Amino acid sequence: MNADLVVIGGGWAGCSAAWQASRRGLKVRLLEAARQLGGRASSFRDTASGETLDNGQHLFLGAYRDTLRLLDELGTAGFVEFDRPIRIPYLMADGRVEELRGSGLPGPLDLGGGLARFGALQPRDRVQLLRLGLRSWPALASAALGWIPAAAAGLSVADWLQACGQGAPIRSLLWEPMVLAALNARPEEARLSEFLAVLGQGFLRGGRSAALGRARAPLSQLLAPLPALLRLQGSDAELGALALGARPLPGGGWRVLRQGGASLDSRRLVVALPARGAARLLGTELAASLGLEREARRPASAIVSLWLWSESPLLPRPLQAFGPQGGAQPRFHWGFSEARAGGWRTCVVASAAGELARFDSQALLASLAGFLAGRGRPYTWNRARVVREHAATVRFEPGSQTRLAQATTLPGLALAGDWTETGLPATIEGAVRSGRLAFESFSFDER
Repeated sequence: MNADLVVIGGGWAGCSAAWQASRRGLKVRLLEAARQLGGRASSFRDTASGETLDNGQHLFLGAYRDTLRLLDELGTAGFVEFDRPIRIPYLMADGRVEELRGSGLPGPLDLGGGLARFGALQPRDRVQLLRLGLRSWPALASAALGWIPAAAAGLSVADWLQACGQGAPIRSLLWEPMVLAALNARPEEARLSEFLAVLGQGFLRGGRSAALGRARAPLSQLLAPLPALLRLQGSDAELGALALGARPLPGGGWRVLRQGGASLDSRRLVVALPARGAARLLGTELAASLGLEREARRPASAIVSLWLWSESPLLPRPLQAFGPQGGAQPRFHWGFSEARAGGWRTCVVASAAGELARFDSQALLASLAGFLAGRGRPYTWNRARVVREHAATVRFEPGSQTRLAQATTLPGLALAGDWTETGLPATIEGAVRSGRLAFESFSFDER
């Protein structure tokens, strides 16, 4: 055997699996087709500006325990900065900024205290929030303890909000932006179970768990130390290495076929690709036996990111949520800005952006200019770059099939990815957790 473990896919899931195995003494080979690590949450070089841009602006949550532990062990956790207590400024339709700021009290009192002081809420909204707390406290309390009721998988977030008496104004102001940010889906398309997990493991625990963080370095830089650290442990990461297929060996183990290179044999294999890519790699028969073909048919949600360079700041705050306008949720949901040499760089993000992703770049930028002008903000820039991710995340719809586990029925094979069963939405934390669970799915004797 060439290795104790081969990991195919160098996204956050694959990096997590490779690191977990290597640091425990296994000889690991990580294969990634791209020239850098990170997968769908990575960076690219913008030739016009000479800057490295993320393919989409990602927020980190203080509850991302697996992710922060991985970054700490890689030596890059310091690049992620958190605001604590939670602080979210909303740019409202009339141009004013209203800030939702946690109280700093323990547990759910952190968010609850912040909502009590949130100036954008009307008296009726506060009554409806109290009604939600009274009606759903058992589900929220169990979610905070890490247990999600099975019935939640059959409900949409919209169903739950309606049952809890949440009217249209509070949904468009508070709940829909939260669902869009956490699940990249509209409340009517989002499964309640994943949303309760975000509430329970993050916002309801308060303190560091509820804090929002931003990476002050490109996402690709956060994982960049991994190849060198793997080599120090006797393992390796091969970038630009395309795996064409993987087949079980008659005597046990797996053989990985590589483009332009010799095959690679290993005792164990972690496939850390999107479900469709995993199905192609393993072939029709194996994919069908694992349920991968059905998993690959789940719908996906798009994200559109508009990068803008301007002489003056386009947004009043470095991190900016956009409140509702005229009773309708805006097309653009979050903005991020920072001072650069000679001006400002801004990224405006639209989640669940299936419609917007079909616009051409000029139409997208014209729509954004009108949106900013309507809120009294500067709407001219020197240059722009539009990034479309048509299948940014998988979407777990209400009543859809159970997600696949990391462990499989095939000896020595595990799956990893934010689409596998982690209890979380398709996020960086879900991907990193899946990689750890994939490694842990191998029995102690197999290691």
